[in-house]
Amino acid sequence: MDDATLPPGPRDDDPAPDAYGRVTGAVRFAPLHGVARGLIARLQAAYDVEVADATEELRRERPAIPVLDAVRITPRAGSGTSLVVGLSPFPGVSLRFGRNGSAAFPTCGCDACDEQVKDEADELRALVDDVVEGRVEEEVRRGPGTAELTLRRPGRAGTTYLYGGEAEAEGEPWRRTWGPWPRR
Repeated sequence: MDDATLPPGPRDDDPAPDAYGRVTGAVRFAPLHGVARGLIARLQAAYDVEVADATEELRRERPAIPVLDAVRITPRAGSGTSLVVGLSPFPGVSLRFGRNGSAAFPTCGCDACDEQVKDEADELRALVDDVVEGRVEEEVRRGPGTAELTLRRPGRAGTTYLYGGEAEAEGEPWRRTWGPWPRR
């Protein structure tokens, strides 16, 4: 057998298998809390919104995920979606928006994923900007016993597949582009 027919071996830059379950130095993500608080303050100053505590709401909806603090920011007018910003003790930040939209920063935090705080902060800011500027679209497509939830924003899209009762809970197919938030 010559080298061309050998299966590829591990690369030098492949993370060790145990790196996927290990989180070293999670505290490096602590600056994300400051980024989230800064975004909340910026949204309150620039947009016509109501801000309410959402800590208990988030704890009820996701009991397995610890929440330190959360706020719901809702535009007072227009067709924009509200935004829930949650801070976790990991430390991390979660966002909920639209009917089904959600994101976590960092997404994982394990050593293998090697997420960088600057990149996570940039993506957090970009997603918040897409929500408040009305650049987020959600769609549900149905099949027999299934549902596809798709979230689109500039340059990105993601689909989640639901089955059984979760799929049925989505109801009829629908599509919605959320509008921009009104400025002050």
